[in-house]
Amino acid sequence: MSNIPLIRASQLFPFLKFLNRIGSPTDKLLKKLDLPRFKVEQSNSLIPEYSVWLLIEQVAQFEGIEDFGLQVALQTEVEDVGLFGESLLNSPTLQDILNNFLNQIRWHSSNACFWLKILGEEAWFCRQGINSINIGSDQVELYTLIYMIKIVQQITGEQWQPTKVKLQMNTMASLILHPLLFDVQLSFNQQFTAIAFPRNLLQKKRLQLSKSNLSFELHPDISNQSSPATDFSGSIAQTLESLLPHNIINIDLVAKLAGISTRSLQRQLAQEGTNYSDLLEAMRREKAIALLKNSQLNLTDIAHQLGYANSANFSRAFKRWTNFSPRYFRQQNIS
Repeated sequence: MSNIPLIRASQLFPFLKFLNRIGSPTDKLLKKLDLPRFKVEQSNSLIPEYSVWLLIEQVAQFEGIEDFGLQVALQTEVEDVGLFGESLLNSPTLQDILNNFLNQIRWHSSNACFWLKILGEEAWFCRQGINSINIGSDQVELYTLIYMIKIVQQITGEQWQPTKVKLQMNTMASLILHPLLFDVQLSFNQQFTAIAFPRNLLQKKRLQLSKSNLSFELHPDISNQSSPATDFSGSIAQTLESLLPHNIINIDLVAKLAGISTRSLQRQLAQEGTNYSDLLEAMRREKAIALLKNSQLNLTDIAHQLGYANSANFSRAFKRWTNFSPRYFRQQNIS
């Protein structure tokens, strides 16, 4: 395993918004999966994608909604998924929108795989699922399919339909009969997900740009933050950084959220020359130094961000790492 697939917590926002709308016991479902309630509408925290897919599958079963992913996507606007959606709004042509999407998607989902393929006068917008995650894959594919269609509709308008659709999932009757895809040629059990459209649409211009000040270049808040790690230890460290403020540091729970066994987690870290305790210490030290240098947070708040019960425990750990107290270290770096 090269890494733990990670995704921005903001990508959960459309699903939690939908659940709140239908009165689903969201907090109960999150607690059942040991998944914290992130402030997802604003959060760029990186969390294991396995946990997100598992939540989506559990909700679909709990609510008895066969096409849950599709229903969520139909009520989701392109801009509803944080900076990622917002950054697509000012792209002037479909080619620009898709290029922007392809350039940014790995910042939002570490193992996402999308591409644009040209075959004669036909263009295909394609997506490959994450092979290491099976649970929830159908619901995620349904959601992604509709979101892909809505991206193209930014240029073509809401009534547009793709000419052909390929899906990795098995045949689903409700999908075949859905008005959005009623006249579309659907192919199931394919190697990847894809929607087809005439190639000349790529140069079609948007009728009206968004009134926001966003450029169709990389969003500044995106370029200033770390991309998801592509190595195993790095992805575990980024997972810990997101979970620590919620007081989740237990290795068994971290492994569960990542969708692997504790033994597998330990073995993978050992292969990269580290272990869980050292990784946790190193991540906390690096984060503590950054917060002391670059934030106005008090020591109690910093301790909370790092998963310590109080500032005294944090101060002892920081002095062990650096031989300085946090207050002294901050004073020296400010001056």
